[in-house]
Amino acid sequence: MSLFLSMLGGPRCIHLCGNPDWDFLLRPDSDPLSLDARNNRDILAAYHENIRSYLASGKAIAWGAVPTHTVVLERQSPHGLARKLVGLWEEVAGDGLTLADIAGRSLITPATCCLVNPDLTTTVEKAFELTSEVSSLLGEAAAMNVQLPWSPQGSKRRRREIAYGD
Repeated sequence: MSLFLSMLGGPRCIHLCGNPDWDFLLRPDSDPLSLDARNNRDILAAYHENIRSYLASGKAIAWGAVPTHTVVLERQSPHGLARKLVGLWEEVAGDGLTLADIAGRSLITPATCCLVNPDLTTTVEKAFELTSEVSSLLGEAAAMNVQLPWSPQGSKRRRREIAYGD
């Protein structure tokens, strides 16, 4: 893969909706890496050290945080989706990598391709609208260096408030 990616000009983004070999993908060859954080949350949490190293090296991740299946999408709110993603970011943060660092190296995207819904473009448009809202919530909180009042305070790894930039 390194040889293939070295022949490409510009950013070398890899996107995977599934559950690949994360050790292989979290190498320095690609930037940014686009992944399905919604459906692979528990697996990604297990790779928190690899993700932390990847981000600490200055790389970016496009976090697929917004569901793209009609039935699932209809039950979501921007705050709820942001809360779930921040919970994963809490698992990744540490060893000098703060939530602000993660937010600064992140893009928020739909979780998967949107090609399987019976309504075709309606769900796609809703998913992108919700993606924009989630991104705005996270971006505003990080830019203002404020605590996220709707965050999952007290994740398994941390029982402290989520604070940006401390």
